[in-house]
Amino acid sequence: MDFSDPAKAYSKKSVVELIRSYCVFVLCSVRPLVSNADWLLPFSRRYLGGPLVDFVVKSTFFAHFCGGERVSELKPCIEMLNKNGINAILDYAAENAPDDSPAEQGSMENNSGNNAGG
Repeated sequence: MDFSDPAKAYSKKSVVELIRSYCVFVLCSVRPLVSNADWLLPFSRRYLGGPLVDFVVKSTFFAHFCGGERVSELKPCIEMLNKNGINAILDYAAENAPDDSPAEQGSMENNSGNNAGG
């Protein structure tokens, strides 16, 4: 894919996807927001409600940076990238909350190969 031609590079994206991407980019450039994300997210969950905050995060940041949570969600994304000449790199990522026990962390590491096909 030729990224030097913006019209061609973004032609597969909907207006909603482009607006979401722009908003995520703008929010990621706000230093106080990024620097304080560690406490802002739990604070938001506590006072705005976990389901609402999780919905917003999943439909914005997660949707922008992640291909999916399950292999079934990853396949269409990988196929779309490959169709446009872009190779994908699969990486398992799990947030490590401060209250996670070492046993839970170990089980996440042991299961990492099972989630994205290896």
